[in-house]
Amino acid sequence: MKLKDQLKKAWRFTIHRRGHHVHSPFVFKFITTYIEERAPYYSFIKLRAEYQNHKKESAWTKRELELIFRMTDRMPIEKVCILENQSPITEQYIKQAKGNRPLTISYLNEKVDNHDLILIEKADHNTTQTFVQKIINSQQGNETIMLNLKDEKVKEIWKQIIGNPGISVSIDMVTSGIAFTNKKLHKRHYKAFI
Repeated sequence: MKLKDQLKKAWRFTIHRRGHHVHSPFVFKFITTYIEERAPYYSFIKLRAEYQNHKKESAWTKRELELIFRMTDRMPIEKVCILENQSPITEQYIKQAKGNRPLTISYLNEKVDNHDLILIEKADHNTTQTFVQKIINSQQGNETIMLNLKDEKVKEIWKQIIGNPGISVSIDMVTSGIAFTNKKLHKRHYKAFI
């Protein structure tokens, strides 16, 4: 990649840094409250130590897991679906964030069950793509899908997701991506750093 192309790519990702040039109130709040948040939570010390033990098998980085923690803690998330779970650390971050509040964690299956948060760590099976298409086409309307873009097969699914009319807002964070199916939001693709 030429230096000029690298600089262009870096500029595109920094333009939405800390919510700059983001006119959607929902996306501005999401970037500033969830992605850019740096304050440590009460349980991060314990979770970070546990992450070090599972670092090699985890598909997510520490920052991505902390973003999942913040989303689970602050958003109205009660049903989480983890597709192709590679490490128990993801589930630990989610359970710590919810504490005693109601939470259901399920794994890859064919049934679309109106999940609030779908985490796609890896795409080994063709059923992952079928499952994601069913969710987008289900017209439920409030799912949040987070994908690990370090996996090549997941990158292919990401390209299909951001082009799908059922997705309203998508945020590309280089190593991961988040897509929302909220029908109240205007369709737009954003880029941000995590």
